[in-house]
Amino acid sequence: MKTALKIIAAALAVIVVVGAAVVIWQWPIISAIIVARTTSSEDLQSQITQNDDKTAAALEQYIGEDLRPFTEEELRAIENGETTKMQIIAGIISEKETEASEPSAEEATPTPTPTPTPSSTPQPVVTST
Repeated sequence: MKTALKIIAAALAVIVVVGAAVVIWQWPIISAIIVARTTSSEDLQSQITQNDDKTAAALEQYIGEDLRPFTEEELRAIENGETTKMQIIAGIISEKETEASEPSAEEATPTPTPTPTPSSTPQPVVTST
């Protein structure tokens, strides 16, 4: 009887340890499920908007200028899990850098360099002796 109780206690201890490990490992998912079950869709949308505003403010602080808003295609890619916000933001920043490094239409037109015209007065020739 004592051996059976020890085996049952050991099995229960293993189950508790494994259960605790799963809860710790999956805590972000568990907390997301809790938030989804207890928060209305309007509140969730409000939280998403606030998070987007905070992200935009932080980016403006570090970059020094406001970024363009996400396009519908980019938003769908984020929702589908095809990409992350940070990847899209990096793409927007690289677009801005590319635009800044490309010359404008006025700068792209080469200015003609004046061609030297032969002068009517002869120039002295210097020779070394």
